Amino acid sequence: MFSEEFEKLNSAEKDSFREVIQFFLVHTYIVETEYDFIDNMKRTNKMYLFAQRHLELLQEYFDIAGFTIESNPTYGVFALHNLLDTNRFHFDPMTTKIIFVLRLIYDEKRSQVTLSSNVFVTVSEIVQKLITLSAISKKIPQNVLRDSFRQIANFQIIQKQSGNWYDPDTRFLILPSILFIVTNDQVTNIQKLADSDSQSSDEEEDDNHEETDTSSFDPLV
Repeated sequence: MFSEEFEKLNSAEKDSFREVIQFFLVHTYIVETEYDFIDNMKRTNKMYLFAQRHLELLQEYFDIAGFTIESNPTYGVFALHNLLDTNRFHFDPMTTKIIFVLRLIYDEKRSQVTLSSNVFVTVSEIVQKLITLSAISKKIPQNVLRDSFRQIANFQIIQKQSGNWYDPDTRFLILPSILFIVTNDQVTNIQKLADSDSQSSDEEEDDNHEETDTSSFDPLV
């Protein structure tokens, strides 16, 4: 039983158990490695190692509340899923678009990575991708970018290097947890929608025989 196994833990392990529980409930994902931008190297996440050692006990705890933990050692991610379909968090439309774009960028860059599995992206690249996909039609206010990126980082999907959340040159590390919040099926649907929009735009342009110059468009305020 859970209570019996929990009591076998020492005092420090019980504290770590509570810490991991709280982290799961707030952040949903625990990733295996964290990136040290100062030393430019990965560091093992101690919380991930603890969850790995005590996964069965953690699962027993969450089972009581209607949650399950998905473990994917290939990508080094633990994901907490709500089985009751209640009290789910809903991202606002702009944050949702950014998350989808992060997944597309992650797939594109990961296919180009050779010596490192780290996928970095700048705010400018993200916004440009939104423009390319016709996901935005006007400048994104700084506070909207800031709030969206902060929210995404809170869910362990990106890790910020330094600088303001909305600066074009600010760099993020996209964490492998992005693969779990946006599924492969969703990516396929996004690409189909983008192709459909692109085709519609081309047909409309042919009909109107007009072109719009977007080279001077600055998406950032």
